[in-house]
Amino acid sequence: MTHPRVLVLSATPVQGSWATSRLMADLFADWPTESLAQITVSRPGSDPAAQTIESLYLDLSGSPNPFRIADQFRRAWMFVRDTQPDVIYFRTAGWPIALELLALLLTRCPTVTHVMDDWPESRRAGGLRLAETFDGVLRRVLVRSKARLAISQSMAVAFTERYGVPFDVVHAGSAVEPGPSPRPSRSEEEQLIFYSGSIAQDQTATSLVVLANAVAKLRGRGTPVQLRVAPASEMPTELAVQLESAGAVIDEQGSQVEYHERLASADVVVATANFDETSIAFLRYSMPNKIPDLLASGTPILVFAPAELAYVQLAHEAGWARIVDTEDVEALASAIDDLLRNQVMRDQLLISASEARVTTFAWPEIRERFDRVLRNAI
Repeated sequence: MTHPRVLVLSATPVQGSWATSRLMADLFADWPTESLAQITVSRPGSDPAAQTIESLYLDLSGSPNPFRIADQFRRAWMFVRDTQPDVIYFRTAGWPIALELLALLLTRCPTVTHVMDDWPESRRAGGLRLAETFDGVLRRVLVRSKARLAISQSMAVAFTERYGVPFDVVHAGSAVEPGPSPRPSRSEEEQLIFYSGSIAQDQTATSLVVLANAVAKLRGRGTPVQLRVAPASEMPTELAVQLESAGAVIDEQGSQVEYHERLASADVVVATANFDETSIAFLRYSMPNKIPDLLASGTPILVFAPAELAYVQLAHEAGWARIVDTEDVEALASAIDDLLRNQVMRDQLLISASEARVTTFAWPEIRERFDRVLRNAI
């Protein structure tokens, strides 16, 4: 089957350490490199040498300078002219605003816009300047797009109502085989709680500290348990001190193979999010990439996050995680203790996780939907 030529427009590159990079790399994994090109943004951590597709890096950082931005737009337009895409895949993030404006200008080409977080509402909730202006630009991009993708079903419903245009749903899925048969809970041995992923201050950092303190409480009461954290990015010193003061161990992220091995060898794996208003606004409709990985790990899942979040609601409805949806260290410690000791609960969570892995998060169906949306946009 011939693949249409796709131009990826995103503030994060297709190959990179960011969660959005990983999702895009997975979505385009079977796409021929000669049928892909990208326009992305120069930023700390960017590695142009790691890119395997034709790439243009734009300098859109620093204070807005109309002459510099105009020059970057000229470079982008020449790149589009030279690569001649059949369709543009735009991953909107609300930053930098110049990239959103560029996407608006490029919607004369067939465009598919993918929203992965509710950044417009987060900007409003945080009282950030020009929040309405940013949202207005996104609204125009969405209206002009041939198709739109949401990261969760609840986002698709809410954004269809908010912006008056339909959305399909594309999020991460599970392509890995389930982990080995889980070992029984081990009350006499040291048990491992494992978290891997975001440590962003506006997403997860505060709740990670609460989690570390909850595990420390259990350890102080005689439960042999250890929290290990593998951050997706360099950990700020202050956060590292808080976690290590509570007895947590900070690991290197490691390879994808090592990541899946750690998930499978843990006694509990964790998804978490902050409980403040701004974090909830940003993450309300998000679907973290790690969720299908946790489901496939063969390890019981603990979700410590606000009830308003889409993946928390999904976990509650499908029954694949032990949920703590209040920022209460005692309630969290009790839930962890119960999850470590209650074998009946652990077994039931794993049955539900296995069902979710092959239904809601079935990767072949998600990939097929993504490919179909891109092809139909031409």
